[in-house]
Amino acid sequence: MSLLKDNSIRKISSFSSIATAAIGPDSDNRISFFLKHIIVHLSKNEQLELMLVCKDWFYIILPIIYESPKFGSYWKTEWESFSKLLSNLKPKRANIFYDDDKFYTQMIRGSIKKLTLSNIAYNLYSDIDENWLSWILTELTNLEFLDLSGCEFVTNQSISAFSSNLERKRGKSKIYGQASNPGIFNVGSMWQFPLKSLNISNCFDLSTTSLKRIFSTFTNLSVVTARNLGSMNDSVLETISENLINLATLDVSNCKGITDIGITCLISKRSKIKNLRIAECLGVSNGSISQLYLLPELRVLDISQCSNITFSGFQSLNCNIQLEKMNISTSNKPNRDKTGCDNIKALISHRCPKLKHSKHILDGLIGIAQSMPNITYLTLSLNSVSLKMSVPTMMQIRLVWEQFQNLQVLEIWDINKPVYSDQFLQIAVSAPALKKVVMKVVSDVKHRNKISSTFELNTSSDSDYDSDESLDRQIEAKAKYIDKDTITRLNSLCIEMKKEVRFVFEPLDVIDY
Repeated sequence: MSLLKDNSIRKISSFSSIATAAIGPDSDNRISFFLKHIIVHLSKNEQLELMLVCKDWFYIILPIIYESPKFGSYWKTEWESFSKLLSNLKPKRANIFYDDDKFYTQMIRGSIKKLTLSNIAYNLYSDIDENWLSWILTELTNLEFLDLSGCEFVTNQSISAFSSNLERKRGKSKIYGQASNPGIFNVGSMWQFPLKSLNISNCFDLSTTSLKRIFSTFTNLSVVTARNLGSMNDSVLETISENLINLATLDVSNCKGITDIGITCLISKRSKIKNLRIAECLGVSNGSISQLYLLPELRVLDISQCSNITFSGFQSLNCNIQLEKMNISTSNKPNRDKTGCDNIKALISHRCPKLKHSKHILDGLIGIAQSMPNITYLTLSLNSVSLKMSVPTMMQIRLVWEQFQNLQVLEIWDINKPVYSDQFLQIAVSAPALKKVVMKVVSDVKHRNKISSTFELNTSSDSDYDSDESLDRQIEAKAKYIDKDTITRLNSLCIEMKKEVRFVFEPLDVIDY
């Protein structure tokens, strides 16, 4: 998508003398409201034609059209669109424009708020200037959302060039007393960028130094997505903690250099975080989980595939929450409506190998239920919810899942062996607000072709039974693989028992292709 549509811009003179039709004192607001809700349903050509009706319509429609440019079409690749974008952002290019063109070019640049440059790869036949990132960040003066995930041009050289250019601009602003670009304002000697959301996931070339430069510069960021970065570590998290005062969402999943030290530093300084995703951070353990009570606004927590987290961490968290409540009640501090982890709505905790209980006890799950009482969405692996079958086990399941008063959706991952389906039915009966149970069943060649397995319990002592009867009677149960027929049967039983719970079968292929 070109930033300068020559045809439409040249036609502006055709309505330069046309006055806007008077519709009343509040006509501007009504027209703006009307256009903003209508043009999203029109084609690009129709939108451009609508811009030519009059000047006022042009000024209303142009920012909407160019707010989030999309790259790539049937006649242009993403690479060609990216190259065209940069050619229109070069500072020297402004000198070849006429005055009117300069004005409208600046309008278009100022209209862009969201830019996605993800997964743009190198082109063997063309080079990109190392200053490309500087052009984007300084010329697009109202840019709030920038997605650079997987972009191969995000390198240490481009970050270094941006930092150098910024230092030169800072020097000039000290001399002239103001920022040369009105969209980027300076406070003292520091320039503030309007960027609020940044995604640099899978930018493998970035070093720790480059990451620190990024998070020291864009201090208005509230959403940071930095997944799968080898250079992301505790020192970078400390930089984030010190500079990003508005941080609400942080995703550093699959960053192996992050440990409890960095997470604890983040928790202690950035208490307004609402969405924290640290999946597959192998250095994170119970030490971080036990400190989550310091994030009273936290709503979403993703700890999936963290290999060092156990149920003990949630039990420690619950103890800390109770101590915090006691301290608040006995001190002169004003009481808060929400304390600890009361705001957490979603816990993503599947594929945590140590997040499992002993063979006959489910006390670990109680720690989650008590520390996060308002949780509505929960993911766990099979080993975190399944026990050896017995009547005492069924009673224990009932007592544990009754603690989840607000749970609405439960996902059970990695069901890769024969299980006792009655346990899942008991969960559906016990959790008072539960609406859906998603069964993530491993679907490999053996299961798809129904090949028998040594996991099957084929001894003479095993017997078939009805699930609803086994809830209250001590009958030897037979473990079976979960299939669609089992799900259908569970749903039928829920209907008979007048429970509004729906079981969903989802095949899960564990092979990464």
